[in-house]
Amino acid sequence: MQDYQSIPLIDLKFGISQLGGNEALYQSLLSRFVTEYESVPDKIKATLDKNDRESCRVQVHTLKGVAGNMGLSRLHKACTEAQSAIKNDDDMAEPVECVLNCFNLSVKAISEYQSTHSESSESQVHLTTLKQKLQNNEFVATEYVKVALSECQLSDSKKQELIQVISDLEYDKALNLLNDL
Repeated sequence: MQDYQSIPLIDLKFGISQLGGNEALYQSLLSRFVTEYESVPDKIKATLDKNDRESCRVQVHTLKGVAGNMGLSRLHKACTEAQSAIKNDDDMAEPVECVLNCFNLSVKAISEYQSTHSESSESQVHLTTLKQKLQNNEFVATEYVKVALSECQLSDSKKQELIQVISDLEYDKALNLLNDL
């Protein structure tokens, strides 16, 4: 069994990069993960108690895929080892217990991450959406631009400049200004 302490619980850089840099979406998906997968440990325990290797393998495999895509590195590694033990007909109790432990630690790490990043979440969503609309050359109403910029740490003159540049449909220039924030 590998020492999992050296593997990060959450690889934020990787997880956010999976979503094109959209941290607000990443936060939202982490919340969904916690909610939608909260029953998975009980399901895995039940398969372990019944020694139902195939059902356990399916549950662990599914969790492994989600964990890998979301940057939940330690959970992904634990699932990989448990899946291997199940496939090779090795004793699966210890690796599956490790999966359950890593799952609980990952949920705790997600909670801690979200508690330190949630205060700017809504404004980040607006700002990210604004950037995406500009990148896609979509029309953006002035009122939406004002809402998106309302929480930004910009001077009023910088906000006005951005509003004007977007109104003039100079989206590349607006993106450059936003990326300099």
